[in-house]
Amino acid sequence: MSGNLMGSVKRRAKKGLEFTGADRDQADILIVEPDAQMKGTLKSSLMGLGFSKVTDAQDHYGALEKIQQRPITHVLFDAKESNMKAADFLTRALEQDDRIVALPLSFEPTLDDVFDLLVLGATGYIVKPFTPDSLDAALLWATKGEPLSEAILFAKDRNQALASFALASLDKLASLTSEARRHDTAAYELPRAKLQLDRAFDIARTFAKGGPSELVAAMIEYCCERANGPATKLGRIRKRRALPNESRGESSPT
Repeated sequence: MSGNLMGSVKRRAKKGLEFTGADRDQADILIVEPDAQMKGTLKSSLMGLGFSKVTDAQDHYGALEKIQQRPITHVLFDAKESNMKAADFLTRALEQDDRIVALPLSFEPTLDDVFDLLVLGATGYIVKPFTPDSLDAALLWATKGEPLSEAILFAKDRNQALASFALASLDKLASLTSEARRHDTAAYELPRAKLQLDRAFDIARTFAKGGPSELVAAMIEYCCERANGPATKLGRIRKRRALPNESRGESSPT
């Protein structure tokens, strides 16, 4: 693939999954963080990323008052309880304005029940400590990326759902990579598919019950189920056609 074409591929692939200058100018971000140093780091990082309208609140009640006073586009809030449970804060904030993009902040997302906050309406999360790049990526995906499906959020077996989510993203990237080797147009989708894969595995690792070992076990089980039989009607037809005549109960030609 030529250098000019590759440059075009990267530009077109990013379209729709990037913050424009106007996006950053229009964003009005509220930080809910009790730790003064962390709050200062968040604010300076956001300003450095081009977000000019950033305000803060000491606790969840104070944040709700600010949401009532002015339109807020994004809320980055501590996942730990202050003078209000984080889940109650999120519910009330979204009741006031369901367009708010809400991201809980946590050193330990599993212990702080961040997954439950995703079920309640948060569209992403930020793991502390963060870098400017990881902060920007989390905001970008929460704002413009694909939300987690209800099949994952409300699954009876969360690990199985997370394994399916991650491996489906891997399968999609593999298919696109194979297609891109034959057709240049398929390469336009590769950067976004890679981002989706990174996000899928990050979510799976973060929220798998029992940790990475249980996630790996769920992935193995998922792959075994896929290997036991074709998943589509066409696949089953192909499998039957590949079997010897005797195994289908047919007589061999003489």
